Amino acid sequence: MRKIFVIAAAVVLLASCVSKGEYDIQKGKVDSLMAVCKDLQKENDSMRQELEQYKYSPSRLLANIKDNYNKKNYTDLKNNFSLLKKFHPDAEEFNTANGIYMQGLKDEQVARKKAEEAAAKREAERKAKMKPIERIMERYDCDEYTAQLIHEKRVQIGMTTEQCRAAWGRPRDINRSVGSFGVHEQWCYSNSYLYFEDGILTSWQN
Repeated sequence: MRKIFVIAAAVVLLASCVSKGEYDIQKGKVDSLMAVCKDLQKENDSMRQELEQYKYSPSRLLANIKDNYNKKNYTDLKNNFSLLKKFHPDAEEFNTANGIYMQGLKDEQVARKKAEEAAAKREAERKAKMKPIERIMERYDCDEYTAQLIHEKRVQIGMTTEQCRAAWGRPRDINRSVGSFGVHEQWCYSNSYLYFEDGILTSWQN
């Protein structure tokens, strides 16, 4: 911000010149301002360098590495260790950081293996759970939702007589009527009734 102000002031000074003598005087002032600007730039560079040195100091990087390890943040742990190895390979903190880094790699590998095993277990359980559903889907030519209902011994409107028999079992009695409207069936269970039109469940009664 200060640099911009200095340059702006220099431009204003030169723009206000009306004669050669005055121009030389003002040019001298501009040169002085530019020299100040260069000094400010050096000062800014020096401050930036100090900040970078603090940011990447061995003690600070080691503190970050310890914090990363405690939080199991292995990505940042690796990044901070890379910075320490790049800028301070001979620092006293390096050996401590290296031990934490190596342990972090082992812990990360163990965590990854556990996650993979857990995912494989869930997938195996899912497949085992789906096997009877898939058999029902294949045997009764239905979708997964209907197969799940059959597996849970439930019925829904639209199921076929074969699917309902698979879900509820054989009825105690069947009353059938045939007419111009088609084939009407009433399946009687102990306390429930299913009603079919042309082999399709249209309603039930508990």
